[in-house]
Amino acid sequence: MNRINFYFLLTRLFREFIIVSPSHPEAAMKILKISAHVLSAFLFCTGAHAQGEDYPNHPIRFIVPYAPGAGSDTFARLIADKLGKHLGQTVFVDNRPGSSGNIGADAVFRAAPDGYTLLFTAPGPLVTSQALYSKLTFVPDEFVPISVIATSPSTLVANPKSGIKNLQDLLKAARARPDKLNYSSGGTGSTPHLAAEMFKQLAKVKIFQIPYSGSGPALAAVVSGETDIAFVDLGSVLPFVRKGQLIALGVGSESRKSGLPDVPAIGEVIPGFVSMTWFGMAAPPKTPEHIVNKLSAVVNEILKESDTMARLSQMNADPIGGTPADMAKFIKQERERWSTVIRNTGTRLD
Repeated sequence: MNRINFYFLLTRLFREFIIVSPSHPEAAMKILKISAHVLSAFLFCTGAHAQGEDYPNHPIRFIVPYAPGAGSDTFARLIADKLGKHLGQTVFVDNRPGSSGNIGADAVFRAAPDGYTLLFTAPGPLVTSQALYSKLTFVPDEFVPISVIATSPSTLVANPKSGIKNLQDLLKAARARPDKLNYSSGGTGSTPHLAAEMFKQLAKVKIFQIPYSGSGPALAAVVSGETDIAFVDLGSVLPFVRKGQLIALGVGSESRKSGLPDVPAIGEVIPGFVSMTWFGMAAPPKTPEHIVNKLSAVVNEILKESDTMARLSQMNADPIGGTPADMAKFIKQERERWSTVIRNTGTRLD
């Protein structure tokens, strides 16, 4: 209802009220009630419209469900700084680690759907938690996708002392000595663990898991020689590969990466293998579409800026972007991939 129609209707109701009120008080009361409803509806609509145009009018909070210094935290701070400049408001990062990302995700799930509390996360809460836990305090499907920020492939590396120089060496050794080789992971249910289990399933080999309390200790274990191999995100592992402290056997992306042009995609040897770490933004359930679309559009602008692209390149990550619908489709594909792995291994975290 526009203002002209509103004033016309209200004037007409008022005129009817004046005419009938002396002789028909009941009818006059009905007219008065109708007028009050019309006024309330108009004020609500115009208020909501103004709120949408005004967003944001105070600081925005990114809840990162992991500890400071983790990959998702690093990406969140990069985007928070840029988003704040674009929107003219402070965007700050609030780390809420614990329970594989579920504690932070629950905080966002219960937040007001007004665009001022957002989830900035790695796959866990939106993709794997539903398959790993029988009970969650949030519903992953009810988060409102905003945008996938970037992806980084899982990279299979070996300690030079293991004698494994390429994927063929690894497969030969694993088949000759089932469960004698081992791999370090960031804990059961983590991306490094699930990537290794997918590799084992597709390659039909047995390699023993040694879980650590996070991806950092898991990487340190393979660098020191405590473990033979590990799956680690490309950005974290590349410095060690370049120094000769680790040997890169393959990358989990669908094609080879420019940072390691001589290292094959694992899918070239093990068809169907794809494992990517990714980072994305989501909003609480029932967040209005106009807010989500505005945030997504700004994120897409940020990802196209030259300094953002340079920073992501330094971190060996690929910018993604896209619409909320694109992120929803991406999450669905990721859930299908990892739920199969989880189901086949019988992994549970209850």
